[in-house]
Amino acid sequence: MSSDFDKTLTGVGYKGLRTRTGLRRYLKVNGVALVSILLGLIGVATFFTLQVVFVPIIGLLLGLWALYRRLDSPKEVGGFYFAIAGIGISCVMAFGGTGYGLWNYFFSVPRGYTAVDFAEMALTKDGKVPEKIAELGRQNKKVFIKGYMYQDRKRSGIVDFIMVRTVEHCKYCSPFQNPADMIDVSLVNGRKVNYRTTPIRVGGTLYVNENFAYGEMPYHIEADEFR
Repeated sequence: MSSDFDKTLTGVGYKGLRTRTGLRRYLKVNGVALVSILLGLIGVATFFTLQVVFVPIIGLLLGLWALYRRLDSPKEVGGFYFAIAGIGISCVMAFGGTGYGLWNYFFSVPRGYTAVDFAEMALTKDGKVPEKIAELGRQNKKVFIKGYMYQDRKRSGIVDFIMVRTVEHCKYCSPFQNPADMIDVSLVNGRKVNYRTTPIRVGGTLYVNENFAYGEMPYHIEADEFR
């Protein structure tokens, strides 16, 4: 003979609650998926500094692991949508932040610098410095320019070098070369760099010698930016 207490237990099993539609299981909360979402959200800092890019990457790995656990044990582990969300957010932060950081480093012009190129700095037909470039030099404006690095012997710890227009330019840097295709660069603030064969970007204060003599370079940059 069952008691009232026994009647209250009708339909309850150790695996869940029996409802009109059948047995509803209690699935464990997938904590790994929640951590993945959290790390993905923290990964927004990647858009400001690439030094924290490992945070969303870890979030991505945890999201994949959480998804694997959910698919491997669908009747025991929940959090499918949490895992998908963690993977998605972490991907956006990791790859989006990295892409933005790389673009900003290699292609954007630093604030306060004027972008120029060798074509703009080419001498006029009468061998004079273009007025626009001369004016930047008179005001000692900061410029940002792309070119190639020429260095005779030293390959590391370089503090000054000649920047040339193309990789084929100025193989010997003789005075017979177009002087506007060469820029004398000196690094400031104690910075030193290593020689590169790939394109470089230099930013710094521009000095212009409008009355340069034969064999001299009309342009000099005291560089505080080197990329």
